[in-house]
Amino acid sequence: MQRAALEEALARVAHGPQGEAPAAIGRIPAEIERLVLGWSEPEELRAGEVAVAQTAALGPAYALKDAILAHPDAYPAVLCERLGMEAARAALKPGRSTLRKLAVFVPRTHLASVRDAIAAAGAGAIGEYRDCTFSSEGIGTFLPLEGAHPAIGAVGRRAEVEEARLESVFPAYRTTFVLQALLGSHPYEEPAYDVYDLRNPEPTYGAARLGTLQPRTTGQLAQEVRGATGAKNIRWIPGNRADVSRILVLGDPRLARHAREENVDAVVSPPLLAWDVASLQSSRCALIEVEDFLERALRHFADRLRAMTHLEVRFAPEGFTWRRLRSRDGTIPS
Repeated sequence: MQRAALEEALARVAHGPQGEAPAAIGRIPAEIERLVLGWSEPEELRAGEVAVAQTAALGPAYALKDAILAHPDAYPAVLCERLGMEAARAALKPGRSTLRKLAVFVPRTHLASVRDAIAAAGAGAIGEYRDCTFSSEGIGTFLPLEGAHPAIGAVGRRAEVEEARLESVFPAYRTTFVLQALLGSHPYEEPAYDVYDLRNPEPTYGAARLGTLQPRTTGQLAQEVRGATGAKNIRWIPGNRADVSRILVLGDPRLARHAREENVDAVVSPPLLAWDVASLQSSRCALIEVEDFLERALRHFADRLRAMTHLEVRFAPEGFTWRRLRSRDGTIPS
């Protein structure tokens, strides 16, 4: 598999806090034969292998940062679906994932086809609505010069065309695919379009998912989490509330200190450090820790990536634990 094809697949299934695709670290082989998911030292990689890890080791690797936990299709979101949570939404944003707006000028005759193409590429999603666009009509003018091959008009003669300005929003990590769809469906040789960064928050992006369930005891919720995750080891602390309903599924254990901000009844999380557990307990919050949560998140990401690339995957899951989230000298990262 060519490196460029892998980069495109990674951009589709993961993005960082600013909406960017995972950053490449070190020398990546031009022809990739196998992915190594999890922590991998450079000397552990074989010929044709590339490491894909949350925290990239030195050597050929892609650094995912928080992408496999914060993406709208990441494991925390899937776990919410398995638990049957209502109105689950993104919470605890680890960064600012940018929304962007596309404005493009299209001949009225091609408005519908361009609109359908960009919607299929991920533009126009607002909450529970899809294909959200706006268009206004006007007259576009252009003068084709020597060497141009105009779809409308002729070289050396100014053309006036009835056009529509088509606008739609999309998350920044879909930029490449939205623009590819636009350029592939637009009839003009040189389409006129603008892309703007917006200040609006991107609602699907966050390191946790927050939703509600019908009231139940912490013990009942813990059993449901065990069934939904298939985890062997679950630790739960009941908290000070008889029943829990407002649940936070926390993907990144490093953000546990912020979980109190959401005023929840219970937190489902990877194993936490002792002071984070104490902090949650002081807020009367119940806690359910899933021992192999991060490994399962990695495997979920691997399944999505494998389906697109058809590459063999070699796991190094022992590195994808809280121990590896510490720095090499044993201190805890900020």
